[in-house]
Amino acid sequence: MPTLRTWTAGEVVTAAQLNANVRDTGNFLLAPPLASLKQNTAQPFASASWTAFTFDGLDFDRENGHSITTNNSRYTAKTAGWHLVIGTGYWPSNAAGGRQVGLRINGGNIFAKQVVPTVGAGGFNLALTTSAITYLAVGDYIELLGYHTVGANLNTLIDSEGRSTLQLVRLSN
Repeated sequence: MPTLRTWTAGEVVTAAQLNANVRDTGNFLLAPPLASLKQNTAQPFASASWTAFTFDGLDFDRENGHSITTNNSRYTAKTAGWHLVIGTGYWPSNAAGGRQVGLRINGGNIFAKQVVPTVGAGGFNLALTTSAITYLAVGDYIELLGYHTVGANLNTLIDSEGRSTLQLVRLSN
């Protein structure tokens, strides 16, 4: 985010100052940092173990905060500020156990959890979404985690209706 200048009375304004303080700020506000990460490959999750979703694809990433090959469970902030983060875990129909998703920053405590204690009768795929507005400093990384109690490995689902995703947009300083 460009830093806005404080002007003084009688100061002569230059084109460079206007570009740096008006044009660049406007451009930043018109195109804020945002990203949309997605799973293109199903991922196995062990039962009763929090696991970070991996994202091997993306729709867009304006600040290159995500790598599809290195630490691909993470989005790393390049611009500090308050971010809206939305994560969705997508699992196939399975009547056993429950499901959870949550967010965490820098490997810390899981927050913004969404829980389905018992899925119940099969027949429906499950997209479980959580969201939060959270502050990220430059270099902080955020991950979406999933948890289930099926009793055996459960793969995420990729189909024509959906896939697991992580989306972010920077809202303000």
